[in-house]
Amino acid sequence: MVLLRIYLSLADPGNYGWGVCSKYLAEELAKCCEVISLSPEHMDWNNPNLPGVHLMALAGHLQTRSAARGILNIGYTFFEGRLSDQAIRNATYYDHIFVGSTWCQKLALEAGLKHTSVLIQGIDLELFHQKDGSDPSRKKSSSPFVVFSGSKIEYRKGQDLTIAAFKKIQELHDDIHLVTMWDNYLKDSIQTMSCSPHIKFELKGKDWEEKVLHLCKINGLDTSRIFVLPLAAHTECPIVYRESDMGIFPSRCESGTNLVLMEYMACGKPAIVSATGGHLDIINDSNVISLKELKNVEIPDYYEKSLSVTWQEASIDELIEKINYGYCQREEIREIGLLGAETMKQHTWSKTADRLVRKCEELLDNNKQ
Repeated sequence: MVLLRIYLSLADPGNYGWGVCSKYLAEELAKCCEVISLSPEHMDWNNPNLPGVHLMALAGHLQTRSAARGILNIGYTFFEGRLSDQAIRNATYYDHIFVGSTWCQKLALEAGLKHTSVLIQGIDLELFHQKDGSDPSRKKSSSPFVVFSGSKIEYRKGQDLTIAAFKKIQELHDDIHLVTMWDNYLKDSIQTMSCSPHIKFELKGKDWEEKVLHLCKINGLDTSRIFVLPLAAHTECPIVYRESDMGIFPSRCESGTNLVLMEYMACGKPAIVSATGGHLDIINDSNVISLKELKNVEIPDYYEKSLSVTWQEASIDELIEKINYGYCQREEIREIGLLGAETMKQHTWSKTADRLVRKCEELLDNNKQ
């Protein structure tokens, strides 16, 4: 069997979605293939005759940074709305395109792109798993009930819905706490929160903690029960997740399967999740607490303002109801968390890499025929 050679033009490894994805894909592919990671400094960065498969991360309009070409040219992408004319033209540059979810593939098919397949991200089960020993969800009834909300703060992720819901929840229960990990280095992305009709959006303060607490305070929350965490190193996230009782993930759109959600579920923690977008590839009524009362919302496309994108917004009333359910039914949601962890065992980076390699081999075989 000839060893497959794959050139990678992915993102730089780092503590963000594409960075984590690129790191693990490169590591897993290297276990079964010859892998060469390209960068602008690499001699083959713009080589038009690479002697192998070229796998590229695609950004807005399905663009890639490298001009290199291989014997097979494959893109990997996540997009959150209708594809622009430029994106459709760029798609012809690739022999095949992997997309992050079934929802994302549906948009591709609607745009006439048939050379796609779904490649779901994986998780590191050595990092993200249930805590050994006593179950941390079996806390004393007198302990505070801790709710975790993660992912970068932006309109798409729905932190405004969490803030609006928590105002009511704090009125119902005086021992419920919210832990946030919302840091976002993309300023334009943060400003999309101003689209929300549900909260007053203003970040004001000398540091991230002050800014988030200010946002919560001007929206009527008791900030003594709000804990603001900076963006933790990837290796530290399981510690944060395991110390919570329940997570909230009310995204209006996920073009992938939401890596933070997957890693949270892998830790055996129950999650409240909007039943929309890429979430639907990993959730069901048994492994999460689903938010099903959804309405369509339209906003301008991030990359091409003349286009609008249609997402689905969860009901704040249903979110309040589900948080209250979790607070009152702790044994029931514990079982949901355990089922979630079992589901996530099916989604490892090793399996993601294996699916990618098998597809590459299939495409190469088809080219020979």
